Amino acid sequence: MKAIITSLRTDIPVPAISDGEVLVKVTNMTLSATDLKLIDVFSPDASIMGCDFAGVVAKCDRERPCQLCVRAGAECVPRNIGAADSASSTAKRPTTDAEPSSLDHIPSSDTASKTSPGDDLVMPDSSIVDLTALVLSKMSLGSSLHQDTSALPGGNKLIGPERLGRPHWRQIVALQLPDDLILEQFVDKFFVSVDWFIMVFHEQLFRERFAKLLGSSHVAYHEENFLWLCMLVVALGAHYTSISQAHTPSQLELRQLTACIIMQIETRFLQFLGCATLEAVQISILMGSFLLFSGRPNVGLGISAAGVKIAQVINLHRENLWRDCSAAETETRRRTWWALEVFDK
Repeated sequence: MKAIITSLRTDIPVPAISDGEVLVKVTNMTLSATDLKLIDVFSPDASIMGCDFAGVVAKCDRERPCQLCVRAGAECVPRNIGAADSASSTAKRPTTDAEPSSLDHIPSSDTASKTSPGDDLVMPDSSIVDLTALVLSKMSLGSSLHQDTSALPGGNKLIGPERLGRPHWRQIVALQLPDDLILEQFVDKFFVSVDWFIMVFHEQLFRERFAKLLGSSHVAYHEENFLWLCMLVVALGAHYTSISQAHTPSQLELRQLTACIIMQIETRFLQFLGCATLEAVQISILMGSFLLFSGRPNVGLGISAAGVKIAQVINLHRENLWRDCSAAETETRRRTWWALEVFDK
């Protein structure tokens, strides 16, 4: 036997139910009696003894609880409607150590089962904000968390004690490099042969930083990506120098130097991605394009795709979020993102 209640008017009689099923249609939802059993729907004290659901007031049945209690996995207890406002306002306040959380006031199933139906119990409201604040407050008690958040926009890279003492930058490269004058010639060759069609640098700014690198002895950990970016520029400059010096004894040495630097960069590529910087994106662009046109297109495309993700992590695609950037740095960021967009197409 089934009956449909489409109105809450008290002049409409409720059909007698005997081992049947009552469907209550409220707005656009239909509830089954297996989840919601209506007992004395129009009883005068139903507003105190029952649970509220979309305008329908019904008593909670201990053996067959209402649908809200089933979904929440909680015991059905009477709810004091008059105290709902105060309970909701209490739940909106942030939880502190001096003030216990609203979750502490939720009665257990044993306590709820022993409560008589006539008692006025208040089921406090709790939101996801309260639960999150509670979890964070519990996590921060008595311990300080140090997490690497470099994968998030605006995050920080943790630098351990082992990174404080840094060796000479030539020792980090671990290759037999030519002297500084020849390295500068390779940089000149790069800007003549490569930079005109893959423009990722502000030339004056890069040359100033490169000269500072040659004059320094140690490189900070967060500047190690720039060191390997310079080595990649040197490798590309040596590569195009070897093309112009065909059939000479130095051609083999230049090609060997290029291959060794490229191999070192491939070995450390995941390390570059772990420290998400602008230089990591520039390495991805130059390295990906070089491998793409050097017989390794699959690797080149994969490296360029990694550059896209790192660029998104450092908000390279959102110029309005750049802070404390000089005119040269802003132009470098624009050129890098544009080169990445063109290469990705």
